[in-house]
Amino acid sequence: MAKKKTADGDEAKGGKGKTLAMGAVMAIGILGGLKGFVLSGGKAAAATGVSTTTTTKPGPIVTLDPITVNIAGDRFLKIGLGLQLSGKLAGQPAPKDSNDPTKGFARALDLTIETFGGHTYDSLVTPAGRAVAKEELIKKLEAAYPEEVEGVYFTDFVMQ
Repeated sequence: MAKKKTADGDEAKGGKGKTLAMGAVMAIGILGGLKGFVLSGGKAAAATGVSTTTTTKPGPIVTLDPITVNIAGDRFLKIGLGLQLSGKLAGQPAPKDSNDPTKGFARALDLTIETFGGHTYDSLVTPAGRAVAKEELIKKLEAAYPEEVEGVYFTDFVMQ
């Protein structure tokens, strides 16, 4: 493609100067943000002196069959749970009683119905709303199963 010439014979710059300036500004911004992240992270870790790693091996995960919950507003929620058991139970197999479909966690299913039944479709449709309801459920499960349940995972979450 031919370059345009100005009246005095110099080639037109086009957007080359603006592109270089914009690239320089972006590079400075990225480097500044990276520097701030690295420096503040190092100071915060040195100041607290608390290690966040754990040496406890997590226990088994018990996957419960999905249940259907009536939620507010004449809607339904199909929810399945995976319960992360305590590290104290590591090395032990997950409970598998063929006569008990709840695998010994009937109270967990009851708390799930109680917790999610009080929420609306609109509150659960957003990731933030699901996180709030999940935290509420975790607190209830920790109270019901002290030192036994460490975490909760959704294996199914379908609303209609």
